[in-house]
Amino acid sequence: GIAVDITERKEIESKIEDLLTKSDQQNEEISMLLFGARHVLENEEFEPAARSLFEYCKLLTGATAGYVALLNDSGDENEILFLDEGPNECSVDLSLPMPVRGLREKAYKQNEVVYHNDFMKSEWVGFMPKGHVILNNVMFSPLVIEGNTVGIIGLANKPEDFTANDAKIAK
Repeated sequence: GIAVDITERKEIESKIEDLLTKSDQQNEEISMLLFGARHVLENEEFEPAARSLFEYCKLLTGATAGYVALLNDSGDENEILFLDEGPNECSVDLSLPMPVRGLREKAYKQNEVVYHNDFMKSEWVGFMPKGHVILNNVMFSPLVIEGNTVGIIGLANKPEDFTANDAKIAK
């Protein structure tokens, strides 16, 4: 009777509210991606374009730290273009070599976004240099120009887990 009708109506209203929330989130993501794309197209210099991409990825994913690095000429090391340590200070000497290995290497080789949500317990944690800030979770997105991976955006320490949607945004 009436109790069933009210329960069904509340369930339908709840589903509609969830759909509206998801739609609002998707609209916000699309707006930010278009805004970011415009910034990239307006910047002829690589560094401001990369910084802009990084800032949008950080904002849209909720990451609190990260960096952009370029692949060196020999293709075996990254050279930091810029670093955003977030709230935790990192004591690693940035002049030290940054070999392309671990999860970062996987992103380069697969030319795909990769992420790990329990990084300190991962097989790759041993590649971190002494003094590196704790990384609860990480995501690496290759920077691809005309089919060639020229660098990487690293994002870290999102309060929640990185998701497939975060990877889609970064890609």
